[in-house]
Amino acid sequence: MNPPVNNQTRLFLSVAAQPGNFGATVFNALFAHYGVNAVYIPRKAPGAGVLARTLRTLDVAGCSVSMPLKSAIIPHLDELSPEAEEIRSVNTILNTAGVLKGFNTDYSGCLEVLRQRPVHSVLIYGSGSVVNSVVRAAQAAGVSEIRIGARNLARAKAKARLLGVPALAGREARRKSLERVELLINATPSGDAPEDVIREWLPCCGGLFDLRVRAEASPLETSARQLGLWTVPGVEMAKFQLQRQFEIYAGILPPVELLNSVIAGSFLQRKA
Repeated sequence: MNPPVNNQTRLFLSVAAQPGNFGATVFNALFAHYGVNAVYIPRKAPGAGVLARTLRTLDVAGCSVSMPLKSAIIPHLDELSPEAEEIRSVNTILNTAGVLKGFNTDYSGCLEVLRQRPVHSVLIYGSGSVVNSVVRAAQAAGVSEIRIGARNLARAKAKARLLGVPALAGREARRKSLERVELLINATPSGDAPEDVIREWLPCCGGLFDLRVRAEASPLETSARQLGLWTVPGVEMAKFQLQRQFEIYAGILPPVELLNSVIAGSFLQRKA
């Protein structure tokens, strides 16, 4: 039974350019399961400075941040966890009496997925902040060949230089007949349209890990399956990163079995 909402209710937010309902669905179910007097609400992302001031002013207990704030929020925080400091990307903020501390649970979520399905080579499509987490997770998981690609070659090269891995442009992959890669990781919102560059890489890869969190298979994932690729949906990484977030927020590490039950019962409507 849900505790009543009152003046003791802790408020948690998630902010994103395009807010979804995954976090709200799972967090609020977990709050109810454990009897935690809290509520979790998704909202459209403001500027980083505005967000930090809002968290302090309204005493928001915690906040999950997505693009475009994962790097932009860092100068407005008071502390960073070791992972966030090293990766320079934040997706979780804890507010303790006005002191804002940033964490990175994208790293742990991606690492858990890669540990469950080990590969030796990955091609990461994207140049945003989450790529930092994916590259570091791949390195920690023992992936020996890591490359970054994007539609914008300059951005791909800049990100690759920052992280110390090679860069590859989308159409360059096709022209040079890229050697088969075990796993393509989509770290962008792209992939739904037939003309999206990432689709040119699918025939070169053995599997697809699409980080986008959907209740149904994405068009990119469907295309990958039609080509015979094995697939990992974004909800798998989201599940493990949320598990760590809940521990940060509530001091409780929910078991994976509970998370699977909540996600299957309240969020997933995936098509076979």
